[in-house]
Amino acid sequence: MKILPKLSMGELYTKALSEGILVNRGNIYGQESNRYLRLSGGYAPLKDLKKGIYQLSCIIQGIAKR
Repeated sequence: MKILPKLSMGELYTKALSEGILVNRGNIYGQESNRYLRLSGGYAPLKDLKKGIYQLSCIIQGIAKR
C-alpha cells in the first residue's frame, strides 16, 4: 500500500501497533521504502480487516494533519 502524504513511517507503525493493527514498513521490501507498507491480515475475518483499514486511515489522517 502506498502512502501518499509523506509522514513518519515509524510513528505510523507504532501508533497502528498500539491499536492492535499489524503493518510491515516498506523498508523490509525495498524501493521507496519510506512511502509503502504491507498490511498483515493473516486469518482475520473480513469485518476485522475492514475495521483495521478504517482505523489505519484515521491514524494516517491524524499524523498527516500535523
